[in-house]
Amino acid sequence: MIRSNGLSKFADELLATASTARSELQFSRVDFLGRQGVTDPGRHFGNFVNMIANRMLSLYDDCQFLLSNERIPAACVVARCILETYAIGEYALFEVAKHLKNEGVEKAGKTVLAYVNSSRLKVEGKRVENTAAMRLERCLARSDASSMA
Repeated sequence: MIRSNGLSKFADELLATASTARSELQFSRVDFLGRQGVTDPGRHFGNFVNMIANRMLSLYDDCQFLLSNERIPAACVVARCILETYAIGEYALFEVAKHLKNEGVEKAGKTVLAYVNSSRLKVEGKRVENTAAMRLERCLARSDASSMA
């Protein structure tokens, strides 16, 4: 692969700057709240913020690892995950701030809980759908194979 010296130097400078900034950041504590957190929506907000920040740091570390091993296409995929996580965090912040301003803390807390729960359910639902779809495809493939024999 032909690389421009100027572009390579610029990329190295950006990575050095990002690495310096990353070295100043640490993972934040996320507490399991259980039922006790229901009475204190502020703790849910704190956990949500820490969860997003931890996810960003973890993705950055993964991306840096891939780049250091010259796995550039994989690093690009992880970089996209970083952008999507940031966008989701910004959207959630906007929604929570809107509810805090217009409808109060209780509605904002319900928004955070609904978002977290719906995301988990969507993932679990897709797993079930994918598993069912794969089983159906295998079954159809077997019936096609047996009808051809």
